Amino acid sequence: MRSICCSVSAVYTFTSVIKRRLIIVLLFSLLSPMLLFSSFADASGMTLEKELRTGLEKSRAIIERIEGKLPAGSRITDDIDDLKTLSEDIRITHMLLQERFGIRTGSLKTLGKAKAIAIERHRVMEEGYRKALNEYLSLIDSIPPDGTVSQTTLDILQTLLKTILHKKKRPILGSLPYKHPDYPAKQPDTTLSIKPAYKGGGQTTGPEDTAGTPLAPINNEIAALAQTLNWNPVSIYEWVKNNIETEWYRGCMKGAAETLRQKSGNDCDQAALLVALLRASGFPSRYVRGTIEFFAGRDAPIEKIKNLTGIEDPMKIAEFFQKAGIPYTPVIQGGKIANFRIEHIWVESYIPYANYRGAIIDEHGKTWLGLDTSIKVTGYEYNSPMDIFSHPELVSGSLANIRDKYLSAVQTETPLEYLRSHINTELETGNPPLLYNDFLKTRTLLPEVMNILPNSMQFDQKRITHEYTEIPAELIHKVRFTARDSNNTELLNIELNTFELSNKQVVITYEPETVEDQNIINSYRGLDNTPAYLVRLRPVLKVNGERTAVGKDGPADGRRL
Repeated sequence: MRSICCSVSAVYTFTSVIKRRLIIVLLFSLLSPMLLFSSFADASGMTLEKELRTGLEKSRAIIERIEGKLPAGSRITDDIDDLKTLSEDIRITHMLLQERFGIRTGSLKTLGKAKAIAIERHRVMEEGYRKALNEYLSLIDSIPPDGTVSQTTLDILQTLLKTILHKKKRPILGSLPYKHPDYPAKQPDTTLSIKPAYKGGGQTTGPEDTAGTPLAPINNEIAALAQTLNWNPVSIYEWVKNNIETEWYRGCMKGAAETLRQKSGNDCDQAALLVALLRASGFPSRYVRGTIEFFAGRDAPIEKIKNLTGIEDPMKIAEFFQKAGIPYTPVIQGGKIANFRIEHIWVESYIPYANYRGAIIDEHGKTWLGLDTSIKVTGYEYNSPMDIFSHPELVSGSLANIRDKYLSAVQTETPLEYLRSHINTELETGNPPLLYNDFLKTRTLLPEVMNILPNSMQFDQKRITHEYTEIPAELIHKVRFTARDSNNTELLNIELNTFELSNKQVVITYEPETVEDQNIINSYRGLDNTPAYLVRLRPVLKVNGERTAVGKDGPADGRRL
């Protein structure tokens, strides 16, 4: 049997919605002959195949019962009689199936150009099927009438049944095909040091400083927002600073467009949005990368970091940066962590500044300025949520075995929606009535409105290592899709940027490998009605319904995916 194995690896997970079921159909072959029986029985609903499967499954139950009795020396002659009686029914069904196979061979001769391919696949299936059934029936016939049977014979029968009877795959509930990347601790780069434009470096502007890029496009959505902000760099800077929530991970994952839609992003994604808005307004802009130290020179910078991350324990903050993949170094003072140095990305832009600090009243005094929106100077205000453990009725009621309850059936709600509805149901009769949201810790960004651009950065720039007009590929999150058969032959391999996939439907499906395969499917009026062994399929990756990647071909030996 060939199977398709799809693996997804990414630096960070991405948003994707899969609404279409993957169609995975199994093929019989000489090495696994009866798997075919299972496949075309399910596909066409033929009663003979179902009867044969039922008889074989009952036989397996009897064999397991005999195996349980042998060590104790219990009587098994009645069980052997039942097994032999079932084998006669199986033999009759087997003979009828062979007649049906002959009829099918005749019908395949009408398929035109697909005739030769279909007939050869049918022949291979039939030979394998016949060999497996005959071997099984012969072994049952060899058991003597007195019921004497060895464990070796039972083992062989079980092995044959495992080959013949395909174990149906159940839908995956609660298991996701990704894991945390488990980054090692990494320190910021200290090998390079450059001088960006706003520090007196290369200040000559070029077309690339105002051009849209895939990560920071100047599209209708970006241009419309820039227009509502009057193409004003102060308004643009303060809008991003006060409206985009800061998340923590390394590199760009969402890009400008998705950061705008989600109203959240890390330093790199916020920089992409800021660059896109400034360039759309005609201001040359670049990215700057380096090592910074939070709020250096201010009182208790560690308290500011706690507020920004929502984590009270400095050691946990270090662990947080590590898990987010952000290179960091703790700053120790008095034997305690007093601050952190981290790798960071921010923006520089060529803006009229001398007279009105970026508020566009005239075009005089243009200069390159460093700007950052992700490290919020004013910080956040946190609520005081209720302790869920102060309500034991929840712990022993709605929350007891909530995971098992959710996974016990196919759900229309997401896990979070399911949890919220059950907690609300439990609490609505209380006095006073409570809601799920009463137990959530939330934070509110405190806006900072200056109506001018700042004359300094909100962090100490320890070392500036790079200046870009476009974020390099090494800092853009990617996801790889691979499809292989059971022999590890690669059928599909493609790497895509996560910002191109975010909030889009991603589906791995299958399509006929050749025109002949499509003709065979058409002759049976659809894939669900087609005997599985007659066609070959290849994997296809679709993004929002568009075919993005197609497998090279199906399995090389003619078996079904």
